[in-house]
Amino acid sequence: MEDEIQNHSKKAYKAWQDPALSLWEKIKTIVIEIVIIVFAVSVSIGLQNISIKSQQNSDTKEFLIGLKKDLNQDIVEMEADHAAYVRKKAAFYYLSTVKIKENIQIDSMKKYSDEISSTAMLMPNNGIIN
Repeated sequence: MEDEIQNHSKKAYKAWQDPALSLWEKIKTIVIEIVIIVFAVSVSIGLQNISIKSQQNSDTKEFLIGLKKDLNQDIVEMEADHAAYVRKKAAFYYLSTVKIKENIQIDSMKKYSDEISSTAMLMPNNGIIN
C-alpha cells in the first residue's frame, strides 16, 4: 500500500516538474493522483475495519457460547446443591424431632450421616479448564 502511495506521489511530482505540461494539465494530473491515493487509502481502511469487526464478532460469539455453557453447568450444579439442601433439611428435621430419651434408629443415622457431615456449595464455572 505504501509503495502505491509513493508511486502516485512521484507521478504527481513528475507532472508538476514536467515543463511540457500546461498549468491546468499539471493541476489535473495532481488532482487525479490525489483522488487515487485518497480512494485507495479509504478502501484499505474500510477493508481493515471489516476485518476487525469480523474478528470482534467471532470473539464475541465464542465468548457468549462459552458463557452459555458455563451458566448451564452452574444451573446443573445449583440444582444438585438444592437437592442436597433438601436432604440436609430432612436430616436435621428428623434429628430435631427425635426426643432426647428416645433411641435414634441406626438405619436412620446411616441414612442421614452423610447429609449431616457433608457440605454443598456453588463452584462457579469461570471458563478456565482445569
